[in-house]
Amino acid sequence: MSAVHIILNDFLDDFKPASVDANKMGTLDVGANGQVTVNVPPNNVFKGNTKPYQKQCVVVINMHTKEITLEKLSNNIQVKKTRCVYVYEYVLSS
Repeated sequence: MSAVHIILNDFLDDFKPASVDANKMGTLDVGANGQVTVNVPPNNVFKGNTKPYQKQCVVVINMHTKEITLEKLSNNIQVKKTRCVYVYEYVLSS
């Protein structure tokens, strides 16, 4: 029997827009140096970072089997919704 390695992450956001479509899949990209980008349909982008936890745990209670499990959290991910940035070009004629 092979061992299964489970990674649990704590995910916090500062704002959940009403426009989030709960029926569509989003994406979570973790880049270099712990940078995180979350894309949620239709047009919601959250950015932030991830930090490893040292001593944080979560209690998982299975109501059907009455089993209680203590699991160590691996990472804390905190993101904020990015605002739209509009770039305007002005053409000056001489």
